[in-house]
Order: sequence, then structure tokens, then C-alpha cells
Amino acid sequence: MPGQCTVIYYMANWNRYHMYYGARACLVRAEDGEVLWSSHCQANQDNGDDAPNMDELMANQAERLKTWTYRAAQQCADQLARSFPGKASLASSAVRLAAFFGPVNTNPIRDL
Repeated sequence: MPGQCTVIYYMANWNRYHMYYGARACLVRAEDGEVLWSSHCQANQDNGDDAPNMDELMANQAERLKTWTYRAAQQCADQLARSFPGKASLASSAVRLAAFFGPVNTNPIRDL
């Protein structure tokens, strides 16, 4: 399931932003709808002293926002893969899970 992201200002500096990203996934048996596994993930894209203002975040057709979203999706996919039963084989393939979100230049949010 695609994640949700929230871009929010820092409490100490309302002109600079960071992003929270979260997603959840579950594995459901089709025959009876029983949930066999579920988990969630979280990622924070925080640039600290280099946090962008809104103009910087949206510059170049929101390139930085797209990069943040893609990076957070990859981090979440890795977290979900590590929590999945039989994780040894899945964790090494976490990039395949993140592929759902596509590379930055084909990200569905590119048209912001």
C-alpha cells in the first residue's frame, strides 16, 4: 500500500521543512480473508541545518520533495521487508518492494 507523507515546518523555525513518511502493509489469505501478516514503517526526511524552505523544496518541479518521498519509500520498504516472516531472502530484495514507487524521475507525484 502506498505510504502517506506529511511535510511540516520545524517548531523552532516555521520557514524550514522536513517530512514524515509512513506506510503499512499486510498479507491476506485470499480464500478466507485472514490477515497472515501486517506491519508498518516510518521514515523521517530531516536535513537538520540544511532544511529547505518551501521555495527550495518545490524548486525544479519539486525535485527535492520527490527525492525525499522516494528515499522514504525505500526506507519503509526495507523496514517492512525486515519484519516479514522469512526475512532473510526478502530483506535482500527490499529494493523490489520500493520499485512500486518508481525512480524519482518516474514518481507519480512529479506533476505537483
